[in-house]
Amino acid sequence: DPCPDGQGAKVRGMSNTSFCRAGCSPGSVSSDGFSEGGSCVLCEQGKAQPNFRGTVCDACAAGSRSLEGAAECTLCERGKFGSAPLATHCDICEYGTYTDAPGATVCAACSVIASTRERGSGFSGNCTVATFRDFGAGSNLFGQLGVPGERGEVASGALLFA
Repeated sequence: DPCPDGQGAKVRGMSNTSFCRAGCSPGSVSSDGFSEGGSCVLCEQGKAQPNFRGTVCDACAAGSRSLEGAAECTLCERGKFGSAPLATHCDICEYGTYTDAPGATVCAACSVIASTRERGSGFSGNCTVATFRDFGAGSNLFGQLGVPGERGEVASGALLFA
């Protein structure tokens, strides 16, 4: 192809650069991949197009996301997940769950007697075994499974991290 980067000939076999036309940039598409008359449109959120002269934006797979005009889908970070394709954001793993690697479609659960101290855990080693401690009737407890600052409760005991 004698055309400079980002351009191409609309008719195959043309060897003269005067036939070169600007193509759509990565992250945008048109019906023929060329940008004549401003016909390129940005890929929608949740889709991407990595090539020059693209004609179709591809859906981001579950476990990834993109914003409008993306050339590539971005994997969900550790501690987050994307359960469906075409995502614009990744959801954070809740208490008691984690993801060990980028691109997760679900969060893995800690064992039945363990939880995490924070939401968005990105490592299975953050699962900590909880222990029961009796605070006496009417004690003011803060948190869920000993997590400070989440909510106050009145109870006679609570699960706390060892």
